[in-house]
Amino acid sequence: MKYKISIIKLHSTALWFFAIVFFGTSCANIRPISGGPEDKTAPGIINDKSSKGQTLHCKDRRFTFQFDEWITLNNPSQNIFILPSLKNPLITSLKGKSLQISIDPKDTLSDNTTYSIYFGDAIKDITNNNIASNLRYVFSTGDFIDSLSISGNVKDAFSNKDIEKPLVLLYSNLEDSAFKTSKPDYFVFGDKNGIFSLNNIKAGRYKLYGLIDKNQNYFYDQKTESIAFYDEVILLKESNLNKILLRMSEEKPKNFIKDKKVLDGRMRLIFTNSSEDVSVSCNKCLNYKVISEVDSLSFWYESEDTAEVVVAFEEKKDTIVLLPTTFKSRSPKTQITRYSRQLTPDQSIKLFFQEPIQEIDETKISFNQDIKFTLKIDSPDSRKLILNPVSVRLERLNLILKDSAVLGIHNAWNISDTLPIEVISQASLSRLSLQLDSVFPDTHYIIQILSNDKVIETREFDAVTSIVNLKFNQLFPGKYDARIIEDRNRNGKWDPSIFAQRIQAESVSIFSLGELRADWDLELKISMK
Repeated sequence: MKYKISIIKLHSTALWFFAIVFFGTSCANIRPISGGPEDKTAPGIINDKSSKGQTLHCKDRRFTFQFDEWITLNNPSQNIFILPSLKNPLITSLKGKSLQISIDPKDTLSDNTTYSIYFGDAIKDITNNNIASNLRYVFSTGDFIDSLSISGNVKDAFSNKDIEKPLVLLYSNLEDSAFKTSKPDYFVFGDKNGIFSLNNIKAGRYKLYGLIDKNQNYFYDQKTESIAFYDEVILLKESNLNKILLRMSEEKPKNFIKDKKVLDGRMRLIFTNSSEDVSVSCNKCLNYKVISEVDSLSFWYESEDTAEVVVAFEEKKDTIVLLPTTFKSRSPKTQITRYSRQLTPDQSIKLFFQEPIQEIDETKISFNQDIKFTLKIDSPDSRKLILNPVSVRLERLNLILKDSAVLGIHNAWNISDTLPIEVISQASLSRLSLQLDSVFPDTHYIIQILSNDKVIETREFDAVTSIVNLKFNQLFPGKYDARIIEDRNRNGKWDPSIFAQRIQAESVSIFSLGELRADWDLELKISMK
């Protein structure tokens, strides 16, 4: 069967809303901001007994809010704050139904400035803990109320999922160092869907950032905090800025060896991040093999004397002393740790051994049927033996390894073993043809076919034109997604942002491919616009 479907990329549009409620003009009408979920049992403010909102030339430093029921405060030091930011937190005092908020005596309000006091989720009743959400109080020390705003959405740069309650920060100080050393002029927490709105902003030039603020100090000072930054300086003059997309990621930390395990004839190093571009040398090793994995490095060696291993990476060098090998505790036989239990057409059989392979006796490897095959030791990972059978027409195979067919680096042979393998026919599989439209020519891409977020197949390609055609002929029936990474630095993996160089995280697009069925030929067109 053949099916054709077009998939159009949906931009990160959301319902952009953040209705502003002022507390009256001369006498406030205080109520939750319209547009949010209405909770009829939440505490309400008695306007006649509360400070008047949206006042001009305000000189007050103490504001009183009378509620219609007894309330309690939920973490007021974090939830109740004023924007633009002051040096010190607001002072709160609660007596029954009356909340008093004061500006610290050490702080000075700026002239001709619009201020907003946010209550966050601080106000709740004492009976059912119903929260009066989205309350804020606005006043001005000048002739008018500033009304400019910036709104948008914060997403995870790799997964494209919404970031729940991100901190979004706006700075009038245009130096990037301000984001790392001081509080912003304006900030707001997004909602559970990552939607945010900064309101009542003064006209001017700003830089915009996003932050997962782990230590709650309102600036970026920990490498484990995820960040986002808007590329351009924002000029707010007469118009609001809407539909901003901030893509958040955690910066790649500096690499170092965080754990080391040394056994007789083997060493394993664990790095803080990728182990790529790591070089290893040994001064007195008779024989050694190095295998790099995602964030680790395994080193097998043989030495009659104490040896020094030099590990070099990212302009650093570590020297590790290794004792002579005795092999007293090693197994006399090398074992198969895992292997391919299913074989699809044109696929290889992979055998994984405990240690790097040193030698193969092909005469001791065969199938239960007369099937020709080729074999080789995998180049990146010499623990892996790859067999390519030719013209398999059976439903089941037995791969037979006789004793001493494979010799490991520590001169241990394998024991005899028979490995059952299920052969999957082409009629049991799905065939997928993808056409990627509107890709960037002369750009390197990575495409990953996903099933339940697990990577099933990965390919890399250079786009020559704006249209690229790809075929995947060995997919099992099931539901799939495609993740497409714009690999700008061509290192074969996704890279997060580098704030010091203002390099954004590499772009990732994710598309649902729907469900594939057995013996289907499915053609999909994906627009990358």
